[in-house]
Amino acid sequence: MAASLYEMLGVTPDASPAEIKRAYYNLIRKHPPEKEPERYRLINEAWSVLSNEESRRSYDETSLYGDEVEALMDAARRAEEEENWATAVQKLKMALALTPTADYILNRLALVYAYDNRFPEAVKSLEKLTTRVPTVPVYWSNLGEIFLRQADWQSENGQEKEKTPSLEKGRAAFETAYRLEPYNQKHLLGVSRCYKAEKNYPQAIAYARRAITADGEVDYSDFDTLFEIAFLHVLTDDWDGLQKVVGEINSVTPSDPEIRGYVASRFARLASELFGAGGYSDAARIGIHALTFQDASARAELEKMVTFYRYVAGANEEMGAFSGDQRLPVPLRYFAYLSYMKAVDEPLEDHDDEFQEAWTNFLRGDGDHRLALLILRMEYPHLYWLQDNVYDKLAEQLKLDLRQGPDPMGDGFRPLNMAEDSAPQRTITKPPVAKPPVARPVTGPTLRESRATLPNNLTRPPNQGLALPFAGGVLGFFMGAVFATPLGGAGVVITGIIGAWIGVSLGKWLRRIVGG
Repeated sequence: MAASLYEMLGVTPDASPAEIKRAYYNLIRKHPPEKEPERYRLINEAWSVLSNEESRRSYDETSLYGDEVEALMDAARRAEEEENWATAVQKLKMALALTPTADYILNRLALVYAYDNRFPEAVKSLEKLTTRVPTVPVYWSNLGEIFLRQADWQSENGQEKEKTPSLEKGRAAFETAYRLEPYNQKHLLGVSRCYKAEKNYPQAIAYARRAITADGEVDYSDFDTLFEIAFLHVLTDDWDGLQKVVGEINSVTPSDPEIRGYVASRFARLASELFGAGGYSDAARIGIHALTFQDASARAELEKMVTFYRYVAGANEEMGAFSGDQRLPVPLRYFAYLSYMKAVDEPLEDHDDEFQEAWTNFLRGDGDHRLALLILRMEYPHLYWLQDNVYDKLAEQLKLDLRQGPDPMGDGFRPLNMAEDSAPQRTITKPPVAKPPVARPVTGPTLRESRATLPNNLTRPPNQGLALPFAGGVLGFFMGAVFATPLGGAGVVITGIIGAWIGVSLGKWLRRIVGG
C-alpha cells in the first residue's frame, strides 16, 4: 500500500497542526528539491492538504468509503510516483465515481491533469471545486499553480499571447488564497512567481518581501523566500541588493553545520546554473556567497569551484583584447583559445590533437618565446592561469622568472592547473529543468567566431618543416640547368639558380596547403 499523507510527513492521523507543521519543516530540510525533487513535491502536497482544516477533513473522509476507494488511491499514487499520468487519471476517476463528493480526490485529479499538460481539464476540475467549496485556500492556490504551469508551457511552445491571460488568472487565484489564509507566505510567493514569469522583477520582489512577514516573524522558515529574493536581485543585476539579502539569510540561519551546508549548497547550485548559462562573472559572485555559509572543514571543494569560476570570468573579460593582440604568435593565441573553450565546456572537435598541434607549432615557430610568455602572463593573467602548468614549464626551460607577475585573484586563492587530475569538477548536480533566464552572452568570441576573425592559418597552423621548400629548390635547380645546357657555362648556373628560386617558392606554397 502506498504511504498516506500522514505517513509522508511521519505523523499519525491524530497529529496536531503544530506537530504537522514541525514535521513538514524538518522534512523539507532533509529532502531539498535539488537532491530529491519528487520527494520534495510529495512532502509539499501532503502539507498543503493537511495544513488546512477543511481540506484535511476531506482527505480523512476518503478512508470512510471502504477498501476499494483506498486501493484505487494507492494505485493512483504509485502511478504518480512513476509519472504514469494516464494510469493515475484512470484510477482517480474510478475513485471519484465511487465518491463523487470527495473534494480531495477531485483536487488530486486536477493536479495530475496539470502534470500531464492537460490544462483545460485541470482548470475545469479546480474551478468546479472552488465553486463548490470556495473557502479552502489550498484549492485556490492549486488553481494558481495550474495557471502558472500552463503559462510556462505556453511560453515553451511559442504561445506568448496566451501566456499573459494565464498569468493574470494565476495571480487572481493566489490572491484569493491569500485573503483566505493571510499568514501563509506561499500564496504571496505564488503572486511573486507570476510577476517573475512576466519579467516584472520589481513587483516580484515586492510580493516576495510581503511573503517574508506574512506569518508575523522572520526566521529560518523564510529561507526559501529569501533565496528567491536573492535570485531576483541576480536577474536585475542588483548586487548591492543581493549582498543585503545574503546578510538577512545569514542572520536567520542556525549555527548547525548541516543546515548551513544546505544553504551553501543552494547558492553553489545557483552558481553552477549561471555558469552553465554563460554568466561566468555572476557564477563567481554567487559562489563567493556560498562560501559564507560553508563550514571550514568542508570548504576545500567549494573554494576550488569558486576559484575556477573566477578565473574563467576573468579570462572571458580578457578575451576581447587578446583575440586581436598581434604581438602574440598565432599558434600561442590558438592554444590559449582552446584552453578557454575547454574551460567553458564549448564543444571542440579533435581538441586533443589541436592542443598538441598548436603548442608544437608555437615551440617550433620563430619569434621571441620569452616576450610572448611575459605578455601573456602580465596582460592576460587569467588566460595564463588556465594552463599555467604548461606555460610555467616553458618559462623554466627559458630561465624566465614569472613570479613577479600579477595575481589574478589577489586575495590568497591559489591558481588552478587545468591539466592536473585535481582540476575542479562541478559536483553540484544541475536540476532536470530548463536553464534559468539569465543567459548572459560571452564577451569574447566563440571558437567558431575566433576562426572567422583571426588569421586564416589559425585554424590549422602550418608545420614549420623545410622538406617541401628544399625538395622544390633542388628539383628546380636541376630542371633549370638541364634546360640551359645548350647555353653552356654561366648560362647553366644562372638558369639553375632561377629554377631553384621558383622551386623553393612552389615548395613553400605547397607546405601552406598541405600543412606538411
